[in-house]
Amino acid sequence: MRDVVEDVSECLLQNVCCVLLILTASFCLASCDNSFQPLKENDQYFFSIQGYLDASADTQWVRLSPVREEYEQPVRSPEMDVTLEQLETSTKTAMHRLLLTDEDGFNRSMVWTDMEILAGQTYLLSVESPDGSGSHVTVTIPEDFPTPVMREEARFGRPSAYNLLISGAGRLADLQTRWHVRNRSTGADRYILFPYRGKEIPTSNGYRLFLDPVIEMNHIRDLYSGDASAYEVIDRQVYVAAAGPEWNEEIDSLNDLLYTLPDGWSNIEDGLGYMVGIVSKSIPYDSCLDESGEPAPCLEVTPFVR
Repeated sequence: MRDVVEDVSECLLQNVCCVLLILTASFCLASCDNSFQPLKENDQYFFSIQGYLDASADTQWVRLSPVREEYEQPVRSPEMDVTLEQLETSTKTAMHRLLLTDEDGFNRSMVWTDMEILAGQTYLLSVESPDGSGSHVTVTIPEDFPTPVMREEARFGRPSAYNLLISGAGRLADLQTRWHVRNRSTGADRYILFPYRGKEIPTSNGYRLFLDPVIEMNHIRDLYSGDASAYEVIDRQVYVAAAGPEWNEEIDSLNDLLYTLPDGWSNIEDGLGYMVGIVSKSIPYDSCLDESGEPAPCLEVTPFVR
């Protein structure tokens, strides 16, 4: 397992509906790295678009701003008209603009909508500035897939290890475990992500992955100077995301769409950045049984980070 632990406690923001955490915080690295820098003067690329449409979410958030010469975002939301259209039905909606400022004082231009995103459908996001210049991107949402199953399996003498069984997900865009822990002294919450994409093993109808929470708990304890009594585990989840045909298999995870996408990787017409369609599943980091005592899917849960 990769030794990298991603701590998003410093970057979490709530969305305007107070239902889900917004996309900008969803996969924010501990340093709030902002390595995507479309700062070149040009007459070819008009907007940078970064993010994804998730058929499993009730609100869609996309980071979107004009390509600009200066690094710092302006103190107000840029003037632009943004629409999202479902191409199969020609259903179109205007996306709302919002400027967010993180704790480091960096302004992020976002657009959002509560338009329902459907699995297996294609969507066109278009943005136009007052002078008529614009960018657009088309993404296809993959078909839905069954809720993954966590099968408890004693291994290496540890009774609480699991095999994660994923079926029907063609392209894995992300695979991670997520921990919500709280400092007992200060009450400060931390959200710690353990990435596993690339560690999965293909099967005849999907993938499987061995998960050992003891290893992850040891990493978490190290974050608190080895003092397990300094914090408590509030919740833990498993997150799986399947992507549509636009997904580039060389991208490590959905995090990269916001922070570490290499130069030159883009699927935006007349723009910069990257966007994809996904279906995601968040389940408890635990096993569930059916009435006969056989492993069964747990009920899906609301992710505590997006």
